[in-house]
Amino acid sequence: MPPCPLQLVTAMSAVANDGVLLKPHIVKEIRNVDGSVYLQNERTEVRRVIDSSTDKTLMGLLEQVVATGGGHKAAVKGYRVAGKTGTAQKIREDGAGYMDGRYIASFCGFAPVEDPQVTVLVIIDDPTIGSYYGGQIAAPVAGRIIAQLMRYLHIEPSSDPLAGMEFESQEKAKPRPQKAYQGEVPNGKVVVPDFIGLSLREAARKAADSGLNFNGDGSGVAAFQSIEPNTLVDQGTEITVHFQPG
Repeated sequence: MPPCPLQLVTAMSAVANDGVLLKPHIVKEIRNVDGSVYLQNERTEVRRVIDSSTDKTLMGLLEQVVATGGGHKAAVKGYRVAGKTGTAQKIREDGAGYMDGRYIASFCGFAPVEDPQVTVLVIIDDPTIGSYYGGQIAAPVAGRIIAQLMRYLHIEPSSDPLAGMEFESQEKAKPRPQKAYQGEVPNGKVVVPDFIGLSLREAARKAADSGLNFNGDGSGVAAFQSIEPNTLVDQGTEITVHFQPG
């Protein structure tokens, strides 16, 4: 069975909490008519699920998704937001394949990255008008919710939305010749660009401009990619680019 919304929020919150899984609560507290506290659920740590150093790397990658990747429409000016988009085709009720034109679009993220206070999950079931990609229709909704929450909680904007993130210069780029895609690009399709030699930031921006969902692995300059350059794929296809020190 697919994960329920509470499971998704709990998992993303563990990433936001330095890799420590917390017991989720639907209600924080219950108050009596006179204002006294009748019941209060305290913070309960379940266990560490991600090593702290690994979690910091993961947080950086999720922040890149919003800063320059496929989730850029969830960005909130002045705040560091991290998250991940999702686009899933629905399975037929008899389990035999997928339903044509039936999708679930989603975005799950947290903010602010330097001191996470909120986790937001937006799921759009069966979008029927326009795009069905999570980065296109769920991310903007999440961005508006996060912006309102930052104001409601009186959280000050970050002085540098990309503070603490390291990027490599394009001076180390090592371009390689590639045979250009021949022919007309059909509607809903995109041509995969060549990321080799680019920095993480440059590759993420190039993927977003091309209509691809971007995943970056490692640091340095792009060494290889999961889909060959000049391949024709569906818009919103996820591509993983691996980086190595130049």
